[in-house]
Amino acid sequence: MRSESLRRRARSALLDRFGIDARALGAFRVALGLLVLSDLAMRARHLTAFYTDAGVLPRSTLAETYPLLATLSVHTVTGSTRGQAVLFAVTAVAAAALLVGYRTRLATAVTGYLLLSLYLRNRYVLNGGDGLLVLSLLFGVCLPLGGRWSVDALRDAEPRRRVATLATAAILLQLVVIYVTNAVFKLRSDAWTSGQAVRYVLGLEQFSVGLGPHATAYPELLVAINWLWVAMLLGAPLLVLATGGPGQVYDHTTNAVANTGDGPAMAYRAGVPLEDMEFIQFHPTTLPSTGVLITEGVRGEGGILYNSAPTDRRSTPTTTSGSCSPRTRPRRSGGWWRRRRWRPASGSTRSTGRPSSGTRPTRPTPIRAHSGTGTSARCARPTRRSAARSVRTSAGGASRDARRPSSRCRCTWSRSRSRRRAAATAGGSRWSRGSAPTTRP
Repeated sequence: MRSESLRRRARSALLDRFGIDARALGAFRVALGLLVLSDLAMRARHLTAFYTDAGVLPRSTLAETYPLLATLSVHTVTGSTRGQAVLFAVTAVAAAALLVGYRTRLATAVTGYLLLSLYLRNRYVLNGGDGLLVLSLLFGVCLPLGGRWSVDALRDAEPRRRVATLATAAILLQLVVIYVTNAVFKLRSDAWTSGQAVRYVLGLEQFSVGLGPHATAYPELLVAINWLWVAMLLGAPLLVLATGGPGQVYDHTTNAVANTGDGPAMAYRAGVPLEDMEFIQFHPTTLPSTGVLITEGVRGEGGILYNSAPTDRRSTPTTTSGSCSPRTRPRRSGGWWRRRRWRPASGSTRSTGRPSSGTRPTRPTPIRAHSGTGTSARCARPTRRSAARSVRTSAGGASRDARRPSSRCRCTWSRSRSRRRAAATAGGSRWSRGSAPTTRP
């Protein structure tokens, strides 16, 4: 039993901390397919120069310099432009299958291998992003990327909503490590801390393309982009580690489960301007368990307690208000909640504490004992013995139980002898076997 509980807790912790929504995995699959297709399109412009024998790196030179790379790459089979174009087309077909989610796991594996083979053909035109793309495809083989928004998902009767495996944990930790390491190196660089790194990079003609050369004419904009990039690198790991919205920052929060922040999200989507967002309450306080927490705000005259059964054990047919006193710990016996009933003090007419006209509410006083009729005007709950006596009497036969006074109801909760004496003096009674009840002076 203990091992089963530990296993269940470990699985719950893994799902909460390292789980990924299936829709996010579907978006990740689409992004991978688009990145591979765009990468192939850009490299196809210089296909002859970089990947054929007529280019800068013939197959013979690659075999002499990097024999292992030449053995692992399938792109070394041919050195012609037409042969390389066929391999590019096969890679594009596999990437398109990955994009739409058809045979997703197989398409991911084929795309990853062909892309790695292309990179091994000429390692001089690579950067760190290319290695990250191949590594992401490798993780994608171990992930259910076709669970949502794919052709494969159309055949699933009940798609998974959330995935938590070692692969999801690895890919999340990989993102955190990449961004943290990048941010540390940026902060240790004088060019980035001075705000001139982006301007310097875009000024290099061998790396600057598109709008890069024209952006150097706006130095203030490049300085702002420099610091914006550093801030994004520092904040990205926090976005990966943080989960949920208002009220779900932590697993066992003291907020209500329904406080997910969907209301502001719907208002924002509808075009309603959001104001005073600083008043959203975040509750980092957590609880050791998800049991019921009863506070003083959950009461009228007192809290209403429930045990495992769906019935209310704290109310009677004649009393609708709760009977648990504030700041009073209820006692439990045999699975049933004991009750503490209150008698209205002078000036009030009901057990709810509402005063009569012209009087001020006073603090209610507890009842400690019953009168001798089996039921009391101050306590509407009959005892078991008095209930049995009434049944026998109504049947037409007087028995010895009819003359025997009933025992005290379980509603009575006497804490000390002095309080019992005070309650008896105030109107309670002391019973003697076989005699009528007498009130103590």
